[in-house]
Amino acid sequence: MPFILITTNMGTYAYGGKELSKLLLNQADNLLDHSARVISFGAPLRTISPLYSNLLTSFTSKQLSCLTVTLDNNDNEITRAMADVPFIGGILALSLGFEGDDKKDHLNLFSGLIKRIKVNQSEVIIEADEG
Repeated sequence: MPFILITTNMGTYAYGGKELSKLLLNQADNLLDHSARVISFGAPLRTISPLYSNLLTSFTSKQLSCLTVTLDNNDNEITRAMADVPFIGGILALSLGFEGDDKKDHLNLFSGLIKRIKVNQSEVIIEADEG
């Protein structure tokens, strides 16, 4: 099951497409919230180096990637949390794991610094850059 962890100075927020169990989240320190809020995980955008380098060098020197995640905010819980704890500057990690697996068995698909947050009436869109 894919899920995201948002790590801030105050603690960690965990969100998935379905309700997340404590067993799945045994890797999160100081867990402040966990719920089914993810509308869209997006896809990490990766590019390779410009065409002037050879193919092998291009694949080994990837440029930065970014990830956009859309969260449900119909009840304004995320905006309330962001008022208390700033998400910008925090770490967004996209992981894939199964209930009952150890933290070391989870696959980390993306990890990056939260750079931008867009809030509208029913959604919060979080953009993170790798690096």
